[in-house]
Amino acid sequence: MTNHPVGVEISDGRLVTVQQPYGLDGEMRPVKAYRDPETGQMLVPDAGFHLNPGRGYLAGLGQSLLEKTVDAPPRLAAQAVYETLRNNRLTTAVNHALDGWVRSLPARPGKDFRRVGALSPLVLAAISESAALPSPAITLPAQTAISLRDAGVTWLARIASAFRYPVAVLQRGDTILVVAEDLTGYSVVTLVRSADGVEPVSSVPWSPAAVTHARLIDGALPEDGA
Repeated sequence: MTNHPVGVEISDGRLVTVQQPYGLDGEMRPVKAYRDPETGQMLVPDAGFHLNPGRGYLAGLGQSLLEKTVDAPPRLAAQAVYETLRNNRLTTAVNHALDGWVRSLPARPGKDFRRVGALSPLVLAAISESAALPSPAITLPAQTAISLRDAGVTWLARIASAFRYPVAVLQRGDTILVVAEDLTGYSVVTLVRSADGVEPVSSVPWSPAAVTHARLIDGALPEDGA
């Protein structure tokens, strides 16, 4: 991931333009990548996304970087997603693409899935119990997406934003509870450990009872009755 010469820097030196090999003739094309300012490590999208202009390019770039969080060093992956999704245009494009995917899923989707975000660096550090950090990747299986869609969960339409900008994040045992804003108020999304990181398994309307015995990690809980 680091064998790429660095060019023009943007976004305080974290998002950079790199020259990436493309095609079979040794051509080099510019693409955006995330660079860890402390270690110099980079997450670079797959070749070809620079050829897709506009929203499709941004959605492809975002999904490519999210996919790479599964195998990247956990701290780098968490920080890369946290910083990259600060770009509102990119996050909007990722939300739009994921919403279209969810809406188009058939009743029997097979084993399809999408990467939809990552635990923040703060949350990753808080839930880590040893030096072997878990992957921060948040994966949405297609079957779960259908269940949430059919239940009328409204934060699905802005899922990348919901996990990038949660109202609060809590831990209860081995599960992570994300309080996300939706069209009618707030929802509590339960994330459980998976082979690739964590994945949402359920969503319920916000109530204090939904987070009973959970430890607040980040953010602030909605006021009672919100």
